[in-house]
Amino acid sequence: MSTVMHRTKYKVLRALAVLAALAAAALLSLILFWLIVGRGVIACGKGIFDGSVWPLNILVFVGVPGGLLVGAIALARYCSRRLWLR
Repeated sequence: MSTVMHRTKYKVLRALAVLAALAAAALLSLILFWLIVGRGVIACGKGIFDGSVWPLNILVFVGVPGGLLVGAIALARYCSRRLWLR
């Protein structure tokens, strides 16, 4: 397996990684805004903090988009190290 990456492949992967990072950041911002301002209110008057497993709910709501954000940034950094300028 080659350890270098051509410029065209790098540009495509970088663009996809940036779009994924922007989408994950926007989703994370909306979720955090909903949790802070809306106090985590879900339909039918049940709040996210009412149950006994609310830390798990917060972890799922914040961890998934946060993980996507970190993964997209890590992909862009990994690809930039393998770049072979032609």
